Amino acid sequence: MNRIYFFVRLFSGGKTLVVHADSTNRVEVIHEKISLITGIPISVQSLIYRGKQLQSDQTISDCGIEMESNLQLVGRLRSTKHSHAWKLMDELSSLIWGFCKTEFCLVQYDKDRLEDVLLELLVMIPHDIDEASEYLKIFISSSVPAALDVLPFVSEIAAQLHHNLNLTMESTDLSLSCSLVHDFAAFMLPVRNAILFQVPFGFTITFPLMENDIGEAEYYRESIECLHCSFHGLLEATLSSLGLLETRLGLKEELEDARVVQWWSLYLTILKELNNISKLYTGLENVFWQKMRQVKASLCFLVVKFATKSEDYEWLFEHKEVLSFKVRRHFAIMMLPEVGDSGGLYSMFIDRSRMLENSFEYIGNASPKNLRGGLFIKFKHEEATGPGVLREWFLLVCQAMFNPQNALFVACPNDRRRFFPNSASKVNPLHLNYFCFSGRMIALTLMHKVQIGVVFDRTFFLQLAGKDITLEDVRDVDPPFYKSCKEILEMDPEMVDGDNLGLRFICDVESMGSRKGIELCPNGKDTIVDSKNREKYINLLVKHYFVTSVAEQVACFAKGFADITTTSRHQPFFRCLNLEDLDLMLDGSGKNISVEDWKAHTEYSGYKKSDRQISWFWKIVECMSVEQRNALLFFWTSIKFLPPNGFAGLSSRLYIHKSSTPYDHLPTSQTCFNCLRFPPYKSKSIMQDRLHIITQEHIGCSFGTS
Repeated sequence: MNRIYFFVRLFSGGKTLVVHADSTNRVEVIHEKISLITGIPISVQSLIYRGKQLQSDQTISDCGIEMESNLQLVGRLRSTKHSHAWKLMDELSSLIWGFCKTEFCLVQYDKDRLEDVLLELLVMIPHDIDEASEYLKIFISSSVPAALDVLPFVSEIAAQLHHNLNLTMESTDLSLSCSLVHDFAAFMLPVRNAILFQVPFGFTITFPLMENDIGEAEYYRESIECLHCSFHGLLEATLSSLGLLETRLGLKEELEDARVVQWWSLYLTILKELNNISKLYTGLENVFWQKMRQVKASLCFLVVKFATKSEDYEWLFEHKEVLSFKVRRHFAIMMLPEVGDSGGLYSMFIDRSRMLENSFEYIGNASPKNLRGGLFIKFKHEEATGPGVLREWFLLVCQAMFNPQNALFVACPNDRRRFFPNSASKVNPLHLNYFCFSGRMIALTLMHKVQIGVVFDRTFFLQLAGKDITLEDVRDVDPPFYKSCKEILEMDPEMVDGDNLGLRFICDVESMGSRKGIELCPNGKDTIVDSKNREKYINLLVKHYFVTSVAEQVACFAKGFADITTTSRHQPFFRCLNLEDLDLMLDGSGKNISVEDWKAHTEYSGYKKSDRQISWFWKIVECMSVEQRNALLFFWTSIKFLPPNGFAGLSSRLYIHKSSTPYDHLPTSQTCFNCLRFPPYKSKSIMQDRLHIITQEHIGCSFGTS
């Protein structure tokens, strides 16, 4: 056999396929391959080579097709003098079958092109009835009407998929058909788009349709009713399958040990398509998500096991309540690069006395690619390097970054760990560069899974997620402002309408030591605040003080953050999380450390668990204050704040090593290996004294014992 390859150009202006075949194969083999790749039925295909139409029963060699020959795919040829009309039919057919491809996303351009081709065809039709009939015959004889009528095929696929789902519930040996699921999603797309284009933007279809509906919806009644019926049938079958999956695997909240079957990922494809369908009908989206709450455990299991960076899961972000923290964090982490993905380490030589300035210069001037590759830190005049040094650097830089004295961020009065951008940051001419640097630093801490003990205020978080800010969101960031606004809103209408407050649509802004009035709306200085417009006044105040005044700072922070993520945009990262989720990722489990958890994740070298020194050690730790325990942990590991799941979230276990130093020496540590070393002290009091020394803040929280 002579194996060759050749090129097939799809319709007029279409893509070109490379087809491999044996020269002894019949032409029908080429048609089958084209149909398999493009979805275009064989019945509407016609192949042209060297000006001649190829017959299906001819062999490739009989047609003279050689290596790298060029063939043209057209619609079924008819003998006609209206060649341009047939050419337009080819393009229409190509566009329509393209809409049915799985990866196709219908955009305005495609809709416009479809309309342009149809319009061009209609313009060509003459006014004479006899001549016009020739064009209508061309349209009817072409493959276009059949291509447009995909509804029966979609109904059949939906019915087959429903049956397939039921079969998988009857036997664990049966699986969902991958091709069937993907065909369902692919061919449902043009049906949804056809319906969507008939509905005014922002509206949904009220179901059931009125019997005497005379609008455009009536023309699509069959499609609308069929799609609605398919939705409910497939949703119930999928829910039953997922419910059975939960029962079989015993899924609750802990999903780690459950076995995985690859075809289960198809459930996510089905659910995504059902969610798309639900958006077309009034109230159906709420029904869909209420049902999803019933199978939350299995949904979370599927996402953790099968979600990949290449897939789009933003459809889940608007309904985060059906996802666990673990799943939301999983989505967020997927948007960050893996440490080391982009090559070698980026080295930094840091002077502790210029911690923020040095770090700003290194991080700000580095390319995002270099930062994604990993970081290597060495402090000036110090020998220690490694993961422990890197963790300490993250902590110290972030503490400096959020230090109010540096004027970048302001702490919330009721929670000094919680920060928002400082509207007066412009006192530093480089403030916007520093916000870009800050965004990069936070993304890097998340990428390296380091907890820094700093969290964001709600107004800051919501802006990063692209959400609007309301009065309730500013309660913690500015309690006096919140209180005064609430008083205005709750005040007796007659008091407000009497202009007793003397309020106008202006606000005072302090800039570089001087105050000036800013109008909140056109002619704001002359617009009196009354009972009818006071809510608008409050909303404009909130927007000005907490959005407009820090818009540049937030934008620069977001840009820096997006430099590190793999999505090129920052919003999806924050949209997939709740504020409380980000709190856990940045602050970890808080300062209260469980001694039992600590013990359970500690191993011994040179000591045994039953040795008296080990017994003394844990008794001393149990009696320590929260601050002393944190200082000891930092001295031991360069970790000041544990991950959300405690010691289990660390990359390695902790170690206590018996050292050979004299009995009166202080403990030492190798933070890169989470290793604490001390000699076999002769008494508990001596050990307590030595541990007390290293847990003093100025010693325990400084590097130098690694």
